[in-house]
Amino acid sequence: MPKIVTNIEIALKLNTLDKVFITPKNPDLEAKIHFETGIKMDDEEYRELIEELIECRYTSDKLKLIKDKVKSFDELEDVLLDAQLNEEEFNLLLNTLGDVELAAMIKRHPFESDIQAVDLSEEEQAVRLYLKNYMNRISNCRREKILQIAKHLV
Repeated sequence: MPKIVTNIEIALKLNTLDKVFITPKNPDLEAKIHFETGIKMDDEEYRELIEELIECRYTSDKLKLIKDKVKSFDELEDVLLDAQLNEEEFNLLLNTLGDVELAAMIKRHPFESDIQAVDLSEEEQAVRLYLKNYMNRISNCRREKILQIAKHLV
């Protein structure tokens, strides 16, 4: 017993408890990533933002507005659907997102889906098309990483 206790104490100090206690691993069990979307702005503030984005002429100004005012993933998703961004603006905005945010976008707007285009709004179709085109332009390594993350999002 003293030898076991000593081994446990050493493993605690070295952060190697997994070498002392073998835990069964289920290969069918995949890690899940929980993605929090955040709190949305109030409706009036959102309407003003969309109006401002639609009236705005310059892409750089639109991106700055979005960066300054959009504080949650749900708001970002709404902006992508409502702000009438063209594909270039959409791509520039996607360039500012991390892999987890892109994976969440793919999870919500899968471009490889059984849902027919006729079942989607024009805006949703555009988001899926732009997202698919964007994913096809990035490196294979990054694309695979993002798709793996999307599989694990809940």
